[in-house]
Amino acid sequence: MSGHSGDQRDTTLSETGTPSLGLRFLALALRFMGVFRRPRRLGWRRVQQLRDRGEPVVFALLHGRALLMLTEMRDEGCMVLVSRSADGNLAAGLLHAMGYQLARGSTSRGGAAGLRQLARGLDLGLTPTLTVDGPRGPAGLVAPGVAALARLTGAAVVPVSASCSAGHRLRTWDKSVVPLPWAKRALLFGRPLRYGKGQSITDDAFCATLQQRLDSLQRRADRTLGASQR
Repeated sequence: MSGHSGDQRDTTLSETGTPSLGLRFLALALRFMGVFRRPRRLGWRRVQQLRDRGEPVVFALLHGRALLMLTEMRDEGCMVLVSRSADGNLAAGLLHAMGYQLARGSTSRGGAAGLRQLARGLDLGLTPTLTVDGPRGPAGLVAPGVAALARLTGAAVVPVSASCSAGHRLRTWDKSVVPLPWAKRALLFGRPLRYGKGQSITDDAFCATLQQRLDSLQRRADRTLGASQR
């Protein structure tokens, strides 16, 4: 999730560490939308096969499509990396209200601590989930943090994208797409990418391959639903 680093007090949580009333209401509305119209899952069998074999899995997605996935992925044991920033605090409050496990950090400041939390999450059977073009972009460009996590843990990195038949594109750095309540949605899971033992692959090459797969997956997701975002 996005945001530049800062030490601002987290105003999204109450004194007891629970999400504020407004965030709990928003989380409830999003859950209702997820029940009202469940998205199609394409390529999900790949994830099931990895899990059946006991392989650790990491989900890699882009900031601009993250809102399309919130309602669907909350029951999949995801541990989401969220930056230690004012914007990150907002995202953390919403994700916590929806039932997600959180790791705080980013691919820049606080990144090492965030990656350690994600690695511990893998050991606990959770699925680290990263918006890889962060914490502040450039939008759509894969940052090196995901390669470091894959190299350190040996996990299979599964590219994930999503689309909706009708939505609104926000005027934010990541051009986030917000689905309209009646819109059809689709989640696409691509071929996993690994840091294989004995391979001479570099972090840059890993990120470049992941970039290609995410770009291709996003185009396919939009074609699947004839996406329309304004």
